[in-house]
Amino acid sequence: MDGIIYQYDNIKTINLNEHELIVKSINSDYDSFANLMKLHKRHLYQMAYIHTRDKDMSLDIIQETTIVAFKNIKSLKEPLAFKKWITRILVNITINELKKRKKVIQIIMMLLIIMIYLLIINR
Repeated sequence: MDGIIYQYDNIKTINLNEHELIVKSINSDYDSFANLMKLHKRHLYQMAYIHTRDKDMSLDIIQETTIVAFKNIKSLKEPLAFKKWITRILVNITINELKKRKKVIQIIMMLLIIMIYLLIINR
């Protein structure tokens, strides 16, 4: 059965090895989850990098995605939807991180404006 690919209700095909890893992961098998993440790391990195254009931030997002996914893997109802499920987690984390970064940039800009203003009025 190794490497056999199948399709279920028009959901993207996966091989039986990946399906087995997903099912084992749902049952709290750490090694299976680690191997499952290895299978998807390239896709997850590409998705994170497309949105952030930042290598380090993308890696941080993947790390957070891995933690959130492992904590919530039991909520995955359909193993065949794993890629869609984990990608949604990654996108949500990416959006939150970009919002945080935007707020930090706004605060820095306000501080710079205040500093410039103080320099001007103290001349």
